[in-house]
Amino acid sequence: MGPRGEVRGFNDVRFRTICDATTGRLLMLDAAARVAVYWVARRRQIRWYESAAPLRPLLHWTLSTEDRFVVHAGAVGDTRCGALIAGGSGSGKTSTALACLEAGMGYAGDDYVLLDVGGVPLAHSLFCTAKCDPPALRSVPGLLDTVGNPDRLDVEKAVLYLHPRRRLRLAHTVRVTALILPAVGARERPRLRRISPAEGLARLAPSSIFQLPHAGGGELRTMAELARRVPSFMLELGGDLGPVPGLVRDASETEAAVW
Repeated sequence: MGPRGEVRGFNDVRFRTICDATTGRLLMLDAAARVAVYWVARRRQIRWYESAAPLRPLLHWTLSTEDRFVVHAGAVGDTRCGALIAGGSGSGKTSTALACLEAGMGYAGDDYVLLDVGGVPLAHSLFCTAKCDPPALRSVPGLLDTVGNPDRLDVEKAVLYLHPRRRLRLAHTVRVTALILPAVGARERPRLRRISPAEGLARLAPSSIFQLPHAGGGELRTMAELARRVPSFMLELGGDLGPVPGLVRDASETEAAVW
């Protein structure tokens, strides 16, 4: 098998196949027949994190075009302006997205969204969920009633089901006017600073390319196009998340006004 579970000999223009060697989970797409298969021998083999982002590889395969694909990032805002929030595991993107949600901003996702740069850059919601560890959950106590696995937080991240309790803040589509790259640091108060398109792309691309089966040059070109068209900002996080939504909103609205 390949590094992301690709089954050798069963991947070509028509077929896409991956297998999880640990659980035996099999996903296969026949693009010509428009038929997909998700198979596990036993229901308990489905990992907890799949409940937050079910069928993600299949969605990536079926929804991807030359200008559109599933990206490892969150998104907040609305159809007028908003931010794509990207970074690897532990960067603080979930904390940032949830803080913006609780501050009243529209929420399209914390971990995976469908990015489209065919026209005005857009991020489309895929899942009405979030995954966060206990420290991040403590920073948004108002979301405790959305946790679906409260009895397993010693071994799993909290899986937050935001519909229906936060349905009025769930955004179907966000216009991306800023790329925000959080980074957890030692600062007490967060700070936002402009970075170059190249640095923005370098922080956005690796986790998406690594996590999505068959992702490669096309996805990299799409992300490079986004980094070229919208400004990138490093969001240096600290112990106080209170100012974060304001910083994200200000960056998004300022750039929307420029457009």
